[in-house]
Amino acid sequence: MKIAITGAVGPLGLRLAEELTAAGHELRGPEAGVDVLDADAVTAWCHGMDRIVHLPDVARSRQNPDAGAAAQADDSRLLDTALKGTWNVLCAARDAGIAQVVQVSDVGIYAGYDDEHILSEDMVALPDTSAEQQAIHLAEGVAHEFARERPGSVLTLRLGRLVDAVTLPGDAAFDRDWLDLTDATAAIRRGLDLETYDHPSHWGLYNLVADTPFCRFALRIRHGRFAFSPTVDFRAWWPEQQEAGTRKVRP
Repeated sequence: MKIAITGAVGPLGLRLAEELTAAGHELRGPEAGVDVLDADAVTAWCHGMDRIVHLPDVARSRQNPDAGAAAQADDSRLLDTALKGTWNVLCAARDAGIAQVVQVSDVGIYAGYDDEHILSEDMVALPDTSAEQQAIHLAEGVAHEFARERPGSVLTLRLGRLVDAVTLPGDAAFDRDWLDLTDATAAIRRGLDLETYDHPSHWGLYNLVADTPFCRFALRIRHGRFAFSPTVDFRAWWPEQQEAGTRKVRP
């Protein structure tokens, strides 16, 4: 297939590009990149492609939340990229007759739920008020509307906190929302082969984190049409005080 990658250039995008190329796909991106806020450039980038993988861009250029005007400008860019950028990508896909866009999202959209909840795709997203999470929420909202117009044209994968188990320090504090990069890229590649989805059937929507006894997600992705199970469970980092066979919400 001919696949265009739009959005952030980072570990996920680079590894995905390597794997897709090795599998024999013809790739456009992500190193060259395209400004998703430039509608004409996005249209040209997506022309002639069979699939699009749209990666999030929620990285911050600042660390200080009280950075004044610079912080506000950064927030505006982040929100514009999520809303207008996603709109431009999906418009380009629709106009080019591309059958599917795989949108990479984030399980952080559930920030409003407390620790006692087991979360599923059927639950309403509760992002906090930060620009990062509002950006995720806006991008998904755009994807949902395009999926209403063209059922089956958008697959949204909400990924956990991406880490590389190979390079992860042995003393790293366990995070129940971890997801290994190899599982993330494998899920995206699997998603590229899907033509229909589970409920909701018009919009592919799946959560994906490592499958551990501490997982707070009911992983629908493991069953049905997707039938994908993450392979890295970060067992070496599990809290010692928890029994491996006991499913707990809190680590």
